[in-house]
Parts: sequence; structure tokens; C-alpha cells
Amino acid sequence: MALKQFDVNNVQTSKQFNSALSDVFAGITGRNKQLQQLLIVAVNEAARISGGQVTNNLSWLSAVLAKADETKGVNGQKIALYVKEVLCCKSVAWDVKKLTLKKSPSADVLEYNLAPEVSWYDFGKDPAVKEAFDYGKKLTSTVKAALDETKGGMTIAEVMEAIMAGGVTSTDLGLALQFMADDAAKLDTNFDIPMQ
Repeated sequence: MALKQFDVNNVQTSKQFNSALSDVFAGITGRNKQLQQLLIVAVNEAARISGGQVTNNLSWLSAVLAKADETKGVNGQKIALYVKEVLCCKSVAWDVKKLTLKKSPSADVLEYNLAPEVSWYDFGKDPAVKEAFDYGKKLTSTVKAALDETKGGMTIAEVMEAIMAGGVTSTDLGLALQFMADDAAKLDTNFDIPMQ
């Protein structure tokens, strides 16, 4: 069945647009639920007992992850984390070359959760639309990560160099520091600029 196509010829009013939008997102919601069902089927296949032994057949779960990555139709990283954290209890790892799941080196045996309490699309924290446009928060987070010794390990000088490479001049930095110092003085607080 071919998907309905939308363009300026068949969507010209708000009513038509809202109807089309509802149709598209209803379809996405349905597909999310279908994918959840397939994930449960696949983890049950991995945990299936045959001849008194667990089959550990990870091929179906691997196929879901490979298809999600290939099509870019869903959040593949979210599905991967869901499989690893929820369905397989951190006992699996991804073989990048073979595009398949395998037993994690740190796991003694493969473990499966056949009755997860959360669906893949509700797993983890979804960023809000507001956060996507909050550039100040993103920049602060990025700078903190860059300075963190366990993540970026950059010095303040390196961070400032990166900021300047982005188009900020030394004059801009000086003015910004002056404004910050002026604001701090108005609040009658101490304002120390860390030097490195």
C-alpha cells in the first residue's frame, strides 16, 4: 500500500493540514506499537528453550537494530539502549563488523526480560522541544563536558580557543567579562574569574 503524499496542491487549508498531520502521527504511533510487539517476539525467540537449553538466538533482535539503523525511520539509538538495558539486562554487545548482537564480554550468561514494564518509545528521557532550542543550556553543557577530566579533559585555554574559533573575538570576551563583573558588583557579590 502506497503512502499518501502531501504537497501544496492537496494541503491548502489549516483543516487539511491538521487532518494530514493527525493521519501521519497516528501512523507513527501505530508503527511504534508494532515495533514494540516485534521486539517482544524477538526477545522471546532469544530466550526460547530448545532441547533443554536456551537458544540465545539473537538474530531477530539484531535484525531489528540493523533495520532501525538502516532506515533512519525511528530513533535507532533509543531502540539499541532499550534492547541492551531493558530486554537483555546489559548482557549483550553490538558487533559493529557483523551488525549482530553477541554476548557482552562482562556477562557470564545472557539474561532476558520477557515482560518489560516500559515500551521502547517510552524508555529513557525524551528531550523536550524547548530544550532543542535552548542554545545557552546546550553550550553550558558542552563547555562543562569539555572541561570535565573524564570526558573532554580540555583546559580553559583550549575551550576559549574553541570559542574564538567559532567567531567570538577577544574584544567580545573582554566586554562579556566586563558586563558580568558589572552585574556582579550591582548584586554586591564577589566575582572571581578563574584563570588557568
